Amino acid sequence: MKKEEVLELIKNGENSRVEFKDERIKPGDLAKEIVAFANSEGGTILIGVDDQSNIVGFERKDMEEWVINICRNNCQPSLVPLFETVSFDEKTVAVVTVPKREGIVHRTPDGHYYIRVGSTVRDASPEELARLFQFGGYVHHDVSPVYNTSLSDLDQERLKTYFSQRLGLDWERVMESPEDLLRNIRAMVEMEGKSYLTVAGLLVFGHHPERHLPQAGITAVKFRGREMDYEVKDKMEISGPLVNRFSPQGEVASEGVIEEAIRFVRNNTPTSSKMEGPRRVELPCYPPDSIREAIVNAVAHRNYAITGSRIRLLIFSDRIEIRSPGSLPNTVTLENIKRTAHYTRNPELYKLLAQHGYAEDIGLGIPQKIIRKMIEHTGREPGLEENGEEFVLTLFAGEKDG
Repeated sequence: MKKEEVLELIKNGENSRVEFKDERIKPGDLAKEIVAFANSEGGTILIGVDDQSNIVGFERKDMEEWVINICRNNCQPSLVPLFETVSFDEKTVAVVTVPKREGIVHRTPDGHYYIRVGSTVRDASPEELARLFQFGGYVHHDVSPVYNTSLSDLDQERLKTYFSQRLGLDWERVMESPEDLLRNIRAMVEMEGKSYLTVAGLLVFGHHPERHLPQAGITAVKFRGREMDYEVKDKMEISGPLVNRFSPQGEVASEGVIEEAIRFVRNNTPTSSKMEGPRRVELPCYPPDSIREAIVNAVAHRNYAITGSRIRLLIFSDRIEIRSPGSLPNTVTLENIKRTAHYTRNPELYKLLAQHGYAEDIGLGIPQKIIRKMIEHTGREPGLEENGEEFVLTLFAGEKDG
């Protein structure tokens, strides 16, 4: 790192990516800082800069070896930072750059998982720790138990449709041992001798998933113009199971969250028309396949470990924004997701949605059904953005529709 770059870091002060330390810091305290950066977005520790942003330097002769040994012995799993030194007249500053997390969750030898929050270090809360392990691919939250749930929380008609029509099983045989079959499809799990529904099972088959998972469902809003304001034309809290409920005759008895969200978009976006031969044909403002895929992706891939935040479906006069809680998982980036990058944060939930005809496990949904179809329909590529712990997909209307 160049001298000018270090001076700029010092000028801007400590923040979520920069920490100042005196060389007298204890190994355990330095390990705590390193682990916190490693479990967050990475960062830089400047050893030889005090809390008042003064360059005081260091005198330790074996500084690099000392830092590397701390990373090896006091961080579990061990990690390898980038170590550099930068001299300022007669004072030298050690620059320790901790890389951004790559799926591994780090802890200190006493079992603490630290994270960086602003310019401070703190223990990860149970929710934050669950998200760290989920990000690393160690666990999938969709098969976590939802405590205080049981078979009575399931919609029998949805189960019957799934087992008899989707899987071709005899319903009477299913009811002889429903818990065994529900565990087989990961809709139920046994914990300490008791059976509970999983997040995936409750979301697909539950009567009222939102009673146990308040973060489930979609908040849909239609605004009058191009910005958020209090002047809304329509608003709907869409809750319930994700898939439709069918009658014994095979007709839709009640819509699931996915279909209700699609209908909300259809009811709150304009159409145009054109003549095809002697007939006038109505054209939707947004391609239906793109809308369906975007909504399915949101409910299938959102991070259900993030509580207190629902998916938001926001319709403006010139665009639709679908804001889904959870940053992109693992190796997925904003660039490779445009091609064929495919990672399922909730594999069991995704599988159940696929069996209900809502998803295909081939990684072409965004490239083909969203990007390509939106370009063909409106001439504009959709926007993909990570905004903290939120993934934002923006579908722009065509110029004539804005």
